[in-house]
Amino acid sequence: MKLFFTLLLIFVTTSVHAQLNKGLIQLGGSFSSSYGNIDRNSTFFNNNMNIPFKEDRKDFVFNINPDIGFFIKDNLSLIFGIGYGHFLSISDRSSTNVENQQRFVSNSWNLAMSSRLHKPISDDFFLFMEPSVTLGIRTTKDNANIQNERTDTFSIGIAPGILYMLSNKFGLESSFGFLGYRLWRNRPTEDSESTSERTESRIGVDLSSTTLELGLRYYF
Repeated sequence: MKLFFTLLLIFVTTSVHAQLNKGLIQLGGSFSSSYGNIDRNSTFFNNNMNIPFKEDRKDFVFNINPDIGFFIKDNLSLIFGIGYGHFLSISDRSSTNVENQQRFVSNSWNLAMSSRLHKPISDDFFLFMEPSVTLGIRTTKDNANIQNERTDTFSIGIAPGILYMLSNKFGLESSFGFLGYRLWRNRPTEDSESTSERTESRIGVDLSSTTLELGLRYYF
């Protein structure tokens, strides 16, 4: 909480040195991809016996979130973004006379709209506050049809950040933290064996590592 109040104080009291002019367009976003492999030897308990098993799991993650922004006033922009994420996990398990494969797939889509109010603190550095609204859908499916579900997400809030202009065309930025409201609503799909539904919501300050974002933007 102190982080937000400190940034807000600096945001209000610093004097103006430079401007991001009305009419500018900015392109940005994020992209990530990773692959992981886990080999594990363990045991599970069945019929009063500890049965050893071996697991070989492979995980693949892909995320892309492009956005475009328009400066409607000096130092004030409106940003529109879309996003797609994919997660695939394949686990081969073997124990005494038993072998099976578990497959889990998740796909997500989101739409986001935000506004950025920039406060110059030097010719190249800007603080910004970014209120935003995001809508999302995530679907999950496994080969046993147990975790087949759809999750609808909604968030509204504000995040602080800093921008450093490397040149007139490129800017390096970082943001951390989120103050606002988030909602998740899960429900099983028609082919799921599960019948449970759940809704979760949170309001407050989030300073977890998942809110840390780094990016490069192009201005023209």
